[in-house]
Amino acid sequence: MINLQNINTPRTTFTAILKDAYDYGLSSQDSDTPYYKQIYELNKYTAIEKNVHISQCYMSVDINKLLYTSRANKSVYFENQPVEFLENDEVYCQSALDYISNCMERGDVITITLSLENYIYDHDTETQVTHSTLIILHPVSKKGHHCSEYNMFYINSHGGSLFYTDYHEKPIGKNHNRIKKTKFDNPIDFIINQSFVNTLNEYNQYYNLKTRLCYDLSPQHNYLGINLQVYDNYGSCFIYPILFNILIHTNYSKYFINKSNTYSIIVEKTVECLLESKNIDLFVYHAIAHIDNRINHYLAAYYSDIGNPVNRKNNKNTRSKCSSVINIEEIQEKLYNNIDNHLDIRTHRFVKATLIKTIGFIKQDWSLYQHTVFI
Repeated sequence: MINLQNINTPRTTFTAILKDAYDYGLSSQDSDTPYYKQIYELNKYTAIEKNVHISQCYMSVDINKLLYTSRANKSVYFENQPVEFLENDEVYCQSALDYISNCMERGDVITITLSLENYIYDHDTETQVTHSTLIILHPVSKKGHHCSEYNMFYINSHGGSLFYTDYHEKPIGKNHNRIKKTKFDNPIDFIINQSFVNTLNEYNQYYNLKTRLCYDLSPQHNYLGINLQVYDNYGSCFIYPILFNILIHTNYSKYFINKSNTYSIIVEKTVECLLESKNIDLFVYHAIAHIDNRINHYLAAYYSDIGNPVNRKNNKNTRSKCSSVINIEEIQEKLYNNIDNHLDIRTHRFVKATLIKTIGFIKQDWSLYQHTVFI
């Protein structure tokens, strides 16, 4: 099988790419498509490389119906919301809370591809548009076979730009010829997430399930880094949850950067390590480095700087401790700026490469992929 990083990127148009993505089902909300069956095959063949079971499901949320209701009605909305998932090559539908709670009780890593319907109002087309994001639920501690605590991580490909969506616009009136703009105290993503977490925790408590979801609005639980879609004028948001899901399956227990002639460093970081340390930004940057290998240079420099004793100096006096923290923050800012500047140079070509490589990787014939068996 061809590695994600080694997928060729032939010259083509966004129109052709997006048509292929829609026909195959990658950008469609219909689960009865080739993509959903293919991702099941991919996950099945990569399962042997992981030390954990990863459950993957899909959920839609209608912003118009959820955002403007009371806290109690938000809980009712999620209580009645289904998820779709694949099992034995078949698409199944189940209550979201039932499905997720069952997975948590088993100790699974859980990914939820979230389709946010009516997320943003597009004034050019005069329509509300859908946006795709990803939720990762990762076990923190285990007692026997049961996980007592989970961390929730939220990835919106808009990164820190989601702070600008602290308002919502929707058509109103008999003919929907007027637009109502409502301002909120927090970005609408955070409002949705907090409602989901509260509802799931209340559900688990009501049924005496010994699992609890931990989430807050900090960078430890939310990707607030670079806007990956700043040069995307084609509505390619659907591809990022797919890319991140691929990395969770292929690199959950596998190092990201190996020591080679290209890099003088081996990064002893896996998806599992990054989620355990709540470093969701680094997970995203490693994912996009699989699209553009040059980003690995910035990541290798970051790890080298972090490992430098000068930057990790931690003397007893308070001033040295403060100085050490500032150095780490500067290293993180340097990584952000390096990748941000790189994407400013690549512009729409990075978006196109993300589409081509991710789609090409998914569409491989996974029935040909066999692990070597040692007897």
